[in-house]
Amino acid sequence: MSISVEGIGDVATGGLLAAVVEPGGGSSVHPPGACQNCSNAVASPFCPRCGQKAVVHRTLAAFWHDLIHGVFHFDGKIWRTLPLLVWHPGQLTRRYVHGERAKFVSPLALFLFSVFLTYASVHSLFPKSFGGNIETPGSAINNLKQEANETRIAIRELETGLSEAKAGGLDAIDVKDIETEIAEQKSELIKIEKKRVAAVQALQRTQSEIATDRKKTETKIAALETQIAAAEKIGKSTAELEVELKSEQLSLRIYKNAATLVAKGGIVDYEDMNTAFFGIESLNKAAKETLSNPQLMMYKVQSSAYKYAWLLILMSTPFVWLTFAWRRQYKMFDHAVFVTYSLCFMLLLVTAGTFWIQSGVWAGLAITILTVLPAIHIYRQLKEAYLLSHFSTLWRTAVLCTFAVIVLSIFLVIIVTLGATG
Repeated sequence: MSISVEGIGDVATGGLLAAVVEPGGGSSVHPPGACQNCSNAVASPFCPRCGQKAVVHRTLAAFWHDLIHGVFHFDGKIWRTLPLLVWHPGQLTRRYVHGERAKFVSPLALFLFSVFLTYASVHSLFPKSFGGNIETPGSAINNLKQEANETRIAIRELETGLSEAKAGGLDAIDVKDIETEIAEQKSELIKIEKKRVAAVQALQRTQSEIATDRKKTETKIAALETQIAAAEKIGKSTAELEVELKSEQLSLRIYKNAATLVAKGGIVDYEDMNTAFFGIESLNKAAKETLSNPQLMMYKVQSSAYKYAWLLILMSTPFVWLTFAWRRQYKMFDHAVFVTYSLCFMLLLVTAGTFWIQSGVWAGLAITILTVLPAIHIYRQLKEAYLLSHFSTLWRTAVLCTFAVIVLSIFLVIIVTLGATG
């Protein structure tokens, strides 16, 4: 098993994004002085005006420490959060809801990191699983050219044979058979040429759309960098802008690799592309474009999935509330924390399972665990977070597992629809 450099970069991006949302994991004693960023008087580990650390370093060791800290929060929060998330998720949920927040990574920060980590791991797996033997558009076009040349040669040989047959006084029935074969070969040649032209046009259309999306993203990044620089000059917080910037930068990484990604797709049969799949013209168009450009569809889905992952929280929280609707002591905030930590575990489980399956060692066992463990985790989290009896926990677990399938299905439909129509 190998991990791509791009995958590592995506993990780092996710960790740094989480660090923007969840800054300042630990503290140490710093001498008073002036902030080196805004010159404000500082008597604490961080500047009260701009948030920069009171003491900064210019050593390579400090650089790597900051990188590791940004990705994994090695100062202690992550090590207090992850064990509870895995073994006692309900305790983590209850303690965070009831005010113990400084010692744990917040649900949102952990969710952001988990989303990016899952994206990076799945991105490293699926191209290897499904792209190894797929014909590239370039080689497919060359194969179509070769097939066309072979067909032309066959037509010339048949035409030569026809001339010889007529000159030699061959039976009229045999002459008719040769003429029929020539007509069939010419019809096949027309089909091959149509496929080749359609393949070239599909690839050009895909590359054009990718280039347009990439240019838009680069424009957004430039605008955000300008806004951040202006905010820093006046001592204004840039946290929200930094989050948006990291998101757009990851989008740009996808677009930069998209041209290579779409070049790994095969060629579809374009003969029946005029078939109406739906009664709505816009859906017909989207379906046809999806079939003619499956690679474009996949890259759009890939680039949209992580951006809209937060929809899982919004869609899941009301379902949890429904199972506690008559218990007024629990607020919507409590359910949102429950859902977010639960999703963090599921995403991290998918990440671990992805690398396990990729390793090829007991892949069947990995799939079984990925199927069973989520229900067990939900049961434990419910029982500990809401202090429920065994029976109350059991029926809510069954209901929430059903709701989870519904939410995931709706989420996938939304993402695929955005990819098809975007």
